[in-house]
Amino acid sequence: MKSVYVKILLWCFATLLISLLAFSMVTRFVEARAAGIGGPMARFDQYVLWEAGQAYESGGAGKLAAFLRQVAALTATERYLTDSAGRDLVTRRDRSSMLTKGPP
Repeated sequence: MKSVYVKILLWCFATLLISLLAFSMVTRFVEARAAGIGGPMARFDQYVLWEAGQAYESGGAGKLAAFLRQVAALTATERYLTDSAGRDLVTRRDRSSMLTKGPP
């Protein structure tokens, strides 16, 4: 009688383990797809960058600051637009340490 309970318990653990593995694989696939080139988040980031550039060109630092505040309120992430030297175009703070050099 105990062997039936042990078999049921082992099958439950095996099912749980397989389900966990499948869930993990699906999650990684969805995350990679969302963050990948051409994925929805990459396109959103490209759009925000383009809009930020338009705001700066049409209204200077004030309009850019207002746009970045709107984006931060919607996404709960802080973003910066810098010049080629890494200076923030709104506050003029040096943010060059935040820039990435590209893939190693």
